[in-house]
Amino acid sequence: MKRRSVVGNKRKNRAITEIVGTMLLLSISVTLFSIVYLSVLSVPSTPPTPSANIACMAVGNRIILEHYGGDALDLDTKLLMTVGGTPIEITIGDVNSSLNWDSNNDKKWGMGERLVYSNGSLVLEGNQVEISVVDVGSNSIVMMGILQRGAPPS
Repeated sequence: MKRRSVVGNKRKNRAITEIVGTMLLLSISVTLFSIVYLSVLSVPSTPPTPSANIACMAVGNRIILEHYGGDALDLDTKLLMTVGGTPIEITIGDVNSSLNWDSNNDKKWGMGERLVYSNGSLVLEGNQVEISVVDVGSNSIVMMGILQRGAPPS
């Protein structure tokens, strides 16, 4: 009789050990899944990069950028230029432009609007002009371009 009770206790102990082991594995799995899930959800998402069609040209000593379509850009968008090796950084909202604020209440640079940048000391003749439009919200480049101005004919 003692033999049966020892065998019966071993089976009960083995069953309890398997249940405890399964519960431990299940709780570890749920905990790890929860940690990964929360860490992925807690990462702040960046706004999407705006897409815009922008054309650049140089007229005299002015640089003109025209918005031909796509997403309207916020006024805190940066305009980065290098003229003859001299870097220039300005905010679109600070540029002397033909943005029509009266008819366009969204306070953005949108389709059909033009930015005109001029500086009395800006010399474009014979200099290469590198231009980048950078969206501050998504920290991404919306447009890059190079204007090459030749020397005036002699």
